[in-house]
Amino acid sequence: MVDKKQTQEDEPSALESEILREVEEDLRQEELKKLWKKISPFFTTAVVAALIGTGGYEYRQHLIRQQSALESEQLQDALADIENGKTDTALTALKSLRDSSSLGYKWLAALQYADVLAAENRPDEAVKALDYIAKDKTAPQSLRSLATLNGVSLSIDAGKPDYAVLKNKLAPMIEANNVWTADALELDALIALRQGDAARAKEDYVRITALPKVSDLKRMRATENLNFLNKKAEE
Repeated sequence: MVDKKQTQEDEPSALESEILREVEEDLRQEELKKLWKKISPFFTTAVVAALIGTGGYEYRQHLIRQQSALESEQLQDALADIENGKTDTALTALKSLRDSSSLGYKWLAALQYADVLAAENRPDEAVKALDYIAKDKTAPQSLRSLATLNGVSLSIDAGKPDYAVLKNKLAPMIEANNVWTADALELDALIALRQGDAARAKEDYVRITALPKVSDLKRMRATENLNFLNKKAEE
């Protein structure tokens, strides 16, 4: 039989319970203090790193905005020089911006640089300028394709073009079957006609008319050229 008196004596009084609770609380606080001493250097470092990272990001964004504003102004000045007939000054500025910029103005300047050279009847230099864009893997693919097409178009009418090289430049776009395919096929057909290969030119025009995503104008032009070649063959 359990001795109730003994049990009551074994049970802590309310005062003893309160003392025990305070002791436990003190112990927990001491443990927390010890834990904080261990982790506080790492926590502080993480906070500082986060603040530096946030500040660094904002600072980089500020620099990018400044650079963008500066390059925009440089491009506008070059365009103004073109309008005022200061072609050499404009070309120097455009080439400098093309070579130094890391923003979108790089490609605007590059295209404008090639355009000015072409307008000045300097096709060989213009083609080199377009090749600069076409070969740069950091440039958007659509821009590289456009530069390739323009470069081939200029080369066809400049000096003594190497048709084999030009056909190789067009081949990836022809095979890609994308938005540039019709343009590439038109140029390939022109090369074929320059080489006296009417059969290949007709094949190119037939392919253009069969493309699912081609403008009505290009399809109509290809049909007209195809009809002309067929009629000429019958004569």
